Amino acid sequence: MISPYEFFKKYPDFIEQDIQRFRANEVRNSYPNVNEETVIRRISHMVDQNSVKDRTVLDIGSCIGTLGAWCLEYGAKHYTGVEIQPDFIRISETLLSKHFPNKFTIIKQPIQEFDTTEKYDIVVAAGVMFGVFDVFEFCKKLISLSKERIVIESLHPYDGMRMILPHIDINQRRQVLEKTAVIRINDDTELTLANTLANMSGVVGCEVSIGALDIIMRRLGWEQTDLYRYANKRFPEFYDCEYSNRYLVEYEFTGSTIKEFYKETIT
Repeated sequence: MISPYEFFKKYPDFIEQDIQRFRANEVRNSYPNVNEETVIRRISHMVDQNSVKDRTVLDIGSCIGTLGAWCLEYGAKHYTGVEIQPDFIRISETLLSKHFPNKFTIIKQPIQEFDTTEKYDIVVAAGVMFGVFDVFEFCKKLISLSKERIVIESLHPYDGMRMILPHIDINQRRQVLEKTAVIRINDDTELTLANTLANMSGVVGCEVSIGALDIIMRRLGWEQTDLYRYANKRFPEFYDCEYSNRYLVEYEFTGSTIKEFYKETIT
């Protein structure tokens, strides 16, 4: 296996055919410049190369399959991508067939309609939750598909806590970021289009705070790991709600759930 820093020297086509590298950075919710360094840092935080060996990976909103190439290079047993845009599917199938034949599956289907009895070791939902209206059902869908780990990259409803609360210290701002439970319904969400340099706007979706997401996931028996703090420290240009609103979190199954009043009182 190659060094992570050499990944795109071996697989340059996953950068060359990524339409996001042409997109203007001024567009809200866009990624930083798409280049070898930023993409490696992003996907290596989502799925560490040392943790994927012999695992099955489900990638929701798989785009051109870059995460799949990463996971398969570092020993994943199988990669499944779920994507609805035909142009992304065409590119991902071409590139993954070239480098990893018979080790991947790309499914053209909205995640809400994805119905399978199979469970995957690692489920990744990067850049899709803020385009989902019913976040509760979305979380239940993720849990129904995962054996051990769920990784979510999404947007916090508070865009830039340093600007919103400039007079309190960083520890207090972190408490607001991590504990306040807010779900904001947004009727002008921007989502990536595969066949144009523009984003699609006007989509109804939800921006979910980390605190709200934690409550939902804990009710379903999953607890947050320390990935949020780790990504915030190691990749602050991208995962730092102090200045922007994008975050990365990971959940592991514990089976310990928080109480719901009506369930506790009728049993």
